[in-house]
Parts: sequence; C-alpha cells; structure tokens
Amino acid sequence: MSIVTAYKLTQTFDQHTIFSGLSAKIEHGNKIGLVGPNGVGKTTLL
Repeated sequence: MSIVTAYKLTQTFDQHTIFSGLSAKIEHGNKIGLVGPNGVGKTTLL
C-alpha cells in the first residue's frame, strides 16, 4: 500500500529550477533518506 505517490514534480524558486521531473512512491513501512549538499532543495522537497 502506498502512503505517498508523486509523479513528475517540479519546484522553482526565484525563477531557478530546484528540481524537475521528480517521481517517487513510498510504501507503508519503508524508510527513506534524503541526502545532498546545502542549498539543493532538500527542505523544499519535504
């Protein structure tokens, strides 16, 4: 059973693309990690 499904998400900030074409499916009981350098949009994604 999916608890979150996202398909082709795009996020922009001040005319800059933060991420584009992001798709994800998180199933019940799964654990995920979101890793990257400062300023790449991890918090924006959440």
